[in-house]
Amino acid sequence: LAYDLGQSLGCGAMLQDLVRTRYGPFTIECAVQLPRLEAAFSHGYWLHYLYPVDEVILGWDAAVVGAEAERRVLNGMSLTTLPLPGDDARCRAYSADGQLLGVLRFDQESAQWRPDKVLFSRG
Repeated sequence: LAYDLGQSLGCGAMLQDLVRTRYGPFTIECAVQLPRLEAAFSHGYWLHYLYPVDEVILGWDAAVVGAEAERRVLNGMSLTTLPLPGDDARCRAYSADGQLLGVLRFDQESAQWRPDKVLFSRG
C-alpha cells in the first residue's frame, strides 16, 4: 500500500504500522488475543473460537447435490447438472445431508462446474 502510494506520488513511501480492522465478515472485535487462545488450547476449550469452515464464503451461491453428483465432486469430476452461474463463477457445494463438500468453479469453455477445492471426504 505504502509502496504504491509512493510510486503514484513519485516520492517513495514507507509504512510504519497497519491494522486490518475487517476481513469479509470478520471484524477486529472478533479477534482473539494470542495469550487467550493459548489458554484455550491449554484448557481444552479452543473449539469455542472456531467458525464453520464455510463462514467466509456464505455470500456465494450454494448448490445441494444428490448422491451421484456428490460422488463426482469428491472424485474431482465436473458437473453439468447445476444451473449456469450468476455474477460469480464459484459456488459452495453441499451434500444432501448438509455437509460442505467444497467449492465449485464454472468453466465457461466446457460449460461445466468443476471442483476447485474439495474439503470433505466420506472415505
